[in-house]
Amino acid sequence: MKRLGILISSDAVRALIVRSGRVVWHAESAIGTTEVQIPREACPRGSASDRRARDDGPVSAALHRVLSKVPRSRVGRMTVRVAFGLAYSDMKRIEGLPPARQPKLLNRLVSENADAFFLRLGARTFVSEVELRADGSAWASAFDAAVLDEVFGVLRKRRLAAGVMSFATAAAHAVAPGTWCIRDGGVGLELTTIEGAVIQSVWRRVVASPSEAPAVAALDAVGANAPRFLAAFGAAIGPSRGVLPWRPAPDPARVRALRRVRLVAASLPLIASTSAALIARGVHADHIAGVAKTELARFRASDSAASTIDAELRRTTAELDRINQFQIARGRVTALLGAISEALPDSTALVSLRVDSLEGNIVALTPHAATVLPALFDVSDVVAPRIVGSVTREVQGTAHVERASIRFRRSRTIHSPARPASR
Repeated sequence: MKRLGILISSDAVRALIVRSGRVVWHAESAIGTTEVQIPREACPRGSASDRRARDDGPVSAALHRVLSKVPRSRVGRMTVRVAFGLAYSDMKRIEGLPPARQPKLLNRLVSENADAFFLRLGARTFVSEVELRADGSAWASAFDAAVLDEVFGVLRKRRLAAGVMSFATAAAHAVAPGTWCIRDGGVGLELTTIEGAVIQSVWRRVVASPSEAPAVAALDAVGANAPRFLAAFGAAIGPSRGVLPWRPAPDPARVRALRRVRLVAASLPLIASTSAALIARGVHADHIAGVAKTELARFRASDSAASTIDAELRRTTAELDRINQFQIARGRVTALLGAISEALPDSTALVSLRVDSLEGNIVALTPHAATVLPALFDVSDVVAPRIVGSVTREVQGTAHVERASIRFRRSRTIHSPARPASR
């Protein structure tokens, strides 16, 4: 697997690729020559050139130039490690800590009091977790957080994931056990290591004249500049346990994009639920309307059948009424005849009886015509009987009788005929 080691020194950015313990590529770019600042009006709004011209500092510009030189065929599956020079990192044994053995408490104590334990590296200082060793000593590394953000912003744009190392840690992996003086810019580092690249002591000092750096056979391919690539080589070959994970501040543009995505993602269920509620109400209303239409159609059919039955009943009722009126009328005439027969005095005979709906006419033979009228007044259906015409005398056999015509009006009050008793 290919490993890319990067050293962010005070004067330059150096990088090399190590494969199977052998350096196959290296490059460096001096810090201080930044890219030309392009006016905002000269670039389309939001373009990559505009963002780089406004945001890139000297370190990130040099890192851009170095990474742009990496052969594309070597960018594939590659582990990236970044070592920060003595100007941007510090490592030391932490003295004066309380006897607490809780890592979280010690980490918080050192992080909140970074200026008391480390040299001030910048406006913000990032402190690694405290390493508690078996001999009871505690070690930690400090970094310039602003440079960390700047470097990892470049790596993030190029979609490269990397680990962080201090200069002392990276150099310890590149040299053999012993005491060495390693220079980075105008600052020297006196480093004592033992087997396993474990640092026993580390001292910073100002180097006035060039010092002899330890020879590393793998850096012969670099040439005369090999000492300056020592920490980059150590970062490339260092094990994972020596790597400090670092998460830079999130990209504002990416944060805004994620917020928009989250807002859209949160809005979609709301829109879906609201639409479903509205659609559900519409579907429910359509269902109710369909049921109502079915009920109305059934009621309409029932109403039509009821209308037909009602018409038939009306016709039947009319026929029955006519039959009843006929029966009543017939019964009244019969009842009238019976009532008149019962009311007439003895020895009186009815010669004729003519009756209509308003009045009637009786021709009777009786011994005395004057006795007939009072008897007819007791008949309920006879009103105002009177003798009309002349009363004539006749002889019927041996009896002398009188013939009289009596006219009367019929009563308008309908009296139901008496029902015959059941036998």
